[in-house]
Amino acid sequence: CALPISVERGVVELSIDFEQEELQSLAEDPHVFLSQAAIKKRAEVSMRNASPELKEAMKEAKYAEVQTWMANEVCTPIARTMLSKPTMKLRWVLTIKKDTGKAKARLVALGFQDADLGQVRTESPTASRRARSIWIQKTVNQRWKMCKADAKGAFLQGRRLDREVAVEPVPELREAYGLRDDGVLLLTKAVYGLVDAPRE
Repeated sequence: CALPISVERGVVELSIDFEQEELQSLAEDPHVFLSQAAIKKRAEVSMRNASPELKEAMKEAKYAEVQTWMANEVCTPIARTMLSKPTMKLRWVLTIKKDTGKAKARLVALGFQDADLGQVRTESPTASRRARSIWIQKTVNQRWKMCKADAKGAFLQGRRLDREVAVEPVPELREAYGLRDDGVLLLTKAVYGLVDAPRE
């Protein structure tokens, strides 16, 4: 719908397509609506109304993520009766990479279900702003070339976990590990969603 706004008041007219409930939300609180709209641009992909092509791309992305888990030996099958703590659930976070437009799937643990929540150290070793500034200045002074890199699946390549964390596998993981319906997986490395993952 078009939002007629008077130019006389120093505002221009906008033409934006809205669903009825979005229009109502905008009218109730424009600031909340606009901030949520900005978040949605970066948000997850909904598979409910996705095209067949997108569904196939996401299926391939999920397969690639499962293969990454297996290649990095992130988890191992375990009998539920061997566990001393409750399991956590996993879920898929499906997105489209902005720079390439490729489908991306990431398995994430629901960290709030962690039995050790509040008892494990969560701080991660990162450089302070001052340390970064000193390093950049040193790089400039020495005329060094500065590069940036991204380690694919960095969380999955960390140290071995020193605590018991078991997860309920999603169907794709269940199939890859050949688990029955009651099978669970013991995490051997930190995964996305664990509160101590950045530390590991």
